[in-house]
Amino acid sequence: DGHRERRVQPVSAAALPTAEDYRACVTEPAQVAHTSRGPVEYAERGQGLPLLSLHGSPAAFENGLLSAEFARVNGFRVIAPSRPGYGGTALTTGRTPTEHADAMAALLDTLQLSTVCVLAFSGGGPCGYALAGRHPDRVCCLLAVEGIALPVPAPRGGRLGLRLTPVSTMAGWMLDRFPERMLSSLGAPPATDPQRQAANVALARGVITTATGWARLGDGYDNEAAQIAALEPLPLSSITAPTLIVHGRTDTRVPPSHAEHAHTSIGNAHLRWLEGGHFAFPFTPSAQRDAIAWFDQHL
Repeated sequence: DGHRERRVQPVSAAALPTAEDYRACVTEPAQVAHTSRGPVEYAERGQGLPLLSLHGSPAAFENGLLSAEFARVNGFRVIAPSRPGYGGTALTTGRTPTEHADAMAALLDTLQLSTVCVLAFSGGGPCGYALAGRHPDRVCCLLAVEGIALPVPAPRGGRLGLRLTPVSTMAGWMLDRFPERMLSSLGAPPATDPQRQAANVALARGVITTATGWARLGDGYDNEAAQIAALEPLPLSSITAPTLIVHGRTDTRVPPSHAEHAHTSIGNAHLRWLEGGHFAFPFTPSAQRDAIAWFDQHL
């Protein structure tokens, strides 16, 4: 039972991922769980208290591993599924956030996990909120980072970036030649430590390379764009798990109003603002260490 397990690493020694850690995330092999809702692709890293990491969009399980690597290096077992329509998880497994949540609960059944911590990033927000609201006995705590909680119009040019490999290639080229500028655009504060800078570059490269490829991500992206544009109210008031909402004050992809709405709707929620945009959290060591401390307080 994950609820009884303890983390290996004490918070006083909270670690940060290295460049090698992030590079390992994007090479982790996937598995397929045959659940009652259909096949679900997923990957795992680490041992300890289980944490279900729900990736943003467009992306698949690799993005979930990257987003939760800060938890893995501090003693969590990260389980990162590809949400329906992304990667190797067929769209027939679920189209709506409600169906996504039920598919994740079925994955937990297949993996014989009674309760988990949940990390929901950006486009994974509706699934994370729905999972905690519809299956409260399965979620011991919820960390929502830049999570979508309200309708969002489909972004312009999103499909083009997925279809055109040169977009990713150009971003990688820019990262090689102008790392500080590219990292700053993603919300990373200046890093004076060369090892921290190398880790930030590896993380950015992983995010860029795993967010392209129409054949692998297109079905999920098209479905999700339509679902989020017409998003039905999420069961936020039914969430009983301790919830930490982390959001950048200047996020233009998911406006801060989403965090405010979730915060006022969930009875047991705490809201932490970050000075930065949509990708501030993965590049802000203090925010990651605070998240580990918050987990420790509520497990």
